[in-house]
Amino acid sequence: MTIRHVLSAVGALVAALAAPAAAHASCAAAPLAEQAARASVIVTATALPGVTGRGGVGLLSPATFKVTRYEKGSGPGTIKVTTALSTLANGALGGEDLINPLPGQRWLLSGSFDSSGLFTTSVCAGSHRAVAPFSAPQLRTSSGRVVAQLRRSAYDPAAISGAAVALRPGRPLTLLTGVGAPVDHGQATLRQTVGLRAKVAGRWQALDVRWSAGPEGQINAVRIKTVPARTTALQVLTPGGFFAVKLDTR
Repeated sequence: MTIRHVLSAVGALVAALAAPAAAHASCAAAPLAEQAARASVIVTATALPGVTGRGGVGLLSPATFKVTRYEKGSGPGTIKVTTALSTLANGALGGEDLINPLPGQRWLLSGSFDSSGLFTTSVCAGSHRAVAPFSAPQLRTSSGRVVAQLRRSAYDPAAISGAAVALRPGRPLTLLTGVGAPVDHGQATLRQTVGLRAKVAGRWQALDVRWSAGPEGQINAVRIKTVPARTTALQVLTPGGFFAVKLDTR
């Protein structure tokens, strides 16, 4: 099997895991960047063993998750999370927009804690299986030279690891997310899969960019025509978490 075939297979798997849940929800599909901005809490967590519906179709609500890290907001190390299965006797669904996790699955959960400490979430809020990128997100020059590898970060990081990368303002760059591109490569679908924002003069702002398939045909990519002056960081939002790099644009 060639490298291209391997990348194609991995890309198809990532797209299948990252996108379909929202396709069956009753809510209108929203870009990942908008979902992340709206959520009061975002957490990466793994579903623990628990009671499942008949046939093992999913964990009964509320399911217990072990937190790996809080991407946004804060809370306890173990959380109770609402799921689609509300009764054990007949496996009735509590709603088509609710999540349906299985034990051992890792999820990126977006939502909020209610007064009892229950984490309420849904597909419409942006929750989905967390799929790690098959390569680290990176910045490249227009000639293809890698100038920086993005590192894992929280949504609003107090600090970003690694040294700042010196860039001239206005220099064109290409960002490769390392995430498989959906089959249709449509802008609406791509924006549900990835997002990009910049920290300019101390404030994060979304960058309105046009995503495309990358060099291997399976990687989400964007050409950044101009890095805004006074940009100190870039952050890419992906189905598996958030990645950032410090910049020096003086």
